[in-house]
Amino acid sequence: MSIWSRIRQSILPNRKSSDIDEELALHLELRSEELEKQGLTKEQARREAAKMFGPRARIVEETREAHSLQWLDNWRRDSAYSIRGLLRRPAFLTTGLATLALGIGVNVAIFSLLDGLLLKPLPVPDADRLMAFVETRNGDPTGGNPLRLKDYADAMRSLATTGGFYSEGMVVRTAEGAQSLRTLRTVGDVATTLGYRPVLGRLPGPTEDNVALLGHRYWEQAYGASRDVLGKTLRTPSGTIEIIGVMPPEAALIEEYEVWTPMTQEMQKTPRTAGFLQMIGRLKPAVDLARANAELATVNAAMRAAHPEEDKGLTARLTPFQNVLTTEASRPVLLLAGVVFTVLLIACANLAREAAIRLAIGASRGDLIRLYLLESVWLAIPGGALGLLAGAWSLAYLKSLLPANLPLLNAVAIDGRVALFALGLTLFCALAIGLLPAWQVARLKQKPSPLRSLLVVAQVAVSMVLLMTAGLLVHSLLDAKKRPLGFNQDHVLALQFAFTWDTDNAKLQQFYHDVEQAVRDVPGVRSAGLIDRLPLEGGSQGRGYLRIRGRNLEESLARQSYGYRAMTKGYITALRVPILRGGLPDDKQPQTLINETFAKKYFGDTDPVGQQVSFSDANREPAWYTIAGVVANVAQNGVENGTFSEVFVPISRTFWPHAALVVNTEGDAAPVIAAARRVDPFAVIRYAGPLESRLATAWSEPQLIATLLGGFALAALALVCVGIYGMLAGFVRGRTREFGIRLALGATPVSLTQLSLNHGLRLTAIGLGLGLAGTWPVARFLDKSPDPVALAVAAALMMLAAGVACYGPARRAAKLDPALVLRHD
Repeated sequence: MSIWSRIRQSILPNRKSSDIDEELALHLELRSEELEKQGLTKEQARREAAKMFGPRARIVEETREAHSLQWLDNWRRDSAYSIRGLLRRPAFLTTGLATLALGIGVNVAIFSLLDGLLLKPLPVPDADRLMAFVETRNGDPTGGNPLRLKDYADAMRSLATTGGFYSEGMVVRTAEGAQSLRTLRTVGDVATTLGYRPVLGRLPGPTEDNVALLGHRYWEQAYGASRDVLGKTLRTPSGTIEIIGVMPPEAALIEEYEVWTPMTQEMQKTPRTAGFLQMIGRLKPAVDLARANAELATVNAAMRAAHPEEDKGLTARLTPFQNVLTTEASRPVLLLAGVVFTVLLIACANLAREAAIRLAIGASRGDLIRLYLLESVWLAIPGGALGLLAGAWSLAYLKSLLPANLPLLNAVAIDGRVALFALGLTLFCALAIGLLPAWQVARLKQKPSPLRSLLVVAQVAVSMVLLMTAGLLVHSLLDAKKRPLGFNQDHVLALQFAFTWDTDNAKLQQFYHDVEQAVRDVPGVRSAGLIDRLPLEGGSQGRGYLRIRGRNLEESLARQSYGYRAMTKGYITALRVPILRGGLPDDKQPQTLINETFAKKYFGDTDPVGQQVSFSDANREPAWYTIAGVVANVAQNGVENGTFSEVFVPISRTFWPHAALVVNTEGDAAPVIAAARRVDPFAVIRYAGPLESRLATAWSEPQLIATLLGGFALAALALVCVGIYGMLAGFVRGRTREFGIRLALGATPVSLTQLSLNHGLRLTAIGLGLGLAGTWPVARFLDKSPDPVALAVAAALMMLAAGVACYGPARRAAKLDPALVLRHD
């Protein structure tokens, strides 16, 4: 008999059994006929024939075993039994499926983010050879520069191609009016370095700058995927740009842009001290990263020698481009991944404990172990399938919460790798759920296992770590929200403008002047002013060197970073920032404001008003500014509680094509926005509305992480309560006879209640101690110090929840009737 026939017989035995029955009946009939011919009656012949063949059931079983695989047949029988057992317990089945679906689903969603952002290679050819230049100046990170990129490209033999890029908004004129397009400005061979080839048209030449390639999706949406798009033009305020090609769809996987266009020749000549470019390079096939970095160190030293004024203190190294893209997202994603997996472990432990409570009688240990493992498998398989569906929904929800321009977010999806992860996680859950009952069955004749108590301690410990972590993030967020902002945002509107970096500075300054004046003339406007960045948005036009006329600062102090902001004095008035000393600067004079932290750090008790400072690079001649006044500290970061040294210089003395107009007004936003639009209908306004709404986005990311982590921590706490309840219920059941004897000998119900409570709370306290010890490495990972308030709140919440979970079983112990207990025993 073939192996496939035996497998089929093992899985589908009914058909073969009927064939055996028919064949056996035929043999009985033939033997009966032979015996009748020998003189026996028909009834005697049937009885004799049946005796000769033996018991029918034994013949059927032996025949079936010969035509099947016994281990596979046993697996089929045990599986059917375990499935029937699950169906007979609908409450446990429903709870188990829901728990696994949610637990696996959230883990699948987080793993999809982790895989797409951190683990999966970049969606470019030979992604492991794509590198990024990481530069620092005197130890502080700095952006790249077109002139330095050219030096690297000319001197380095380890790189096949190089390129640089930055993103900005570009306004094009259409029949419907102005439209802002997300634009990637490039220099060098960016597309070739990334490994992209146009699906239509060609790449720009080395000296072309008035040409563009369209993003694939924008080509489909705006031009209907027409091949006649080549040669058409995009009309911008500074002129027309010819369309020469269309990028492939995979170019949108890292980050999506509607337009790819080269930097202008003027921008490529930006002074070497400017840092705004992301520089990349592709290693040649025979070159490894260590060799390329050794060559880069030599090239970098030669650059510093050739340009001592501009490149002093500059260092560079190559690192995989993927690391640069994912650095910011890695920490929160890894944190959430650890949290949701921990919650799933707690859920599996509780399901395992529920399964272990049931008693099995009349079977061998091996049969019971196999039964428990099979039951967990048949519970986990549909739970995993539902989890994959829940994961797809959870991932879509998470992506809707994340910033749309997060690098690699477009590449995150439920794919084969994620499906394999879901399968592996399902099998893991099956083992985790089935091993505890199997282990307890294997120890039926041994001493009681402390495994339940150890599981409770472990659950309390990890739940304590989760609660503390969530509490730490929430506490930091609340502290940041309660700190003094240094300004008043009531009745303040904000309009954020974004111009391209190749905008003519004279035209830019004229727009800033005109828009501020136009808005001030709107009825109801009390004051208006410009600032390069709104409060709480972080970042600055950082400067790394400071001079004070008439004083010799220590080099270490002079090179400490400080915030450098460009503004008009109307900004201080509109936000009602307190002026502590002096007055407002004259926007037409080289005057500056400093904040309180800057004054204390560099001047101490000396009055800084009237003194002169320079913010020029250490290698340049100083450009002196007179300090006109000292203002209160204005919060510049959402969750950073520290105050930073800052200076405010006239916006007319800088070039910064991104600025915000803050308007203190009694009226509505519509007339203000209309006045700004009239100054330049094609200016890109990234935001127009209440300042309070705009600043709320500064809390969105930390608030999202804190909310998700807090939700998972509370889910873990609920599961821990279930675990404590189940453990203590088992404790009471296991000591029912002992409690009955105690009551018969005079023990009070209160003492039994206290005994049960002490058992549960003692385990909780041990878990709390372990959890508190585990908070330190987590806090170090988050770059935060463990907060006593967060620790106290988390510990109190855990003890309260544990007390509630312990109370029910403890009260049940107190209500035992000793007569009934001893009579039953």
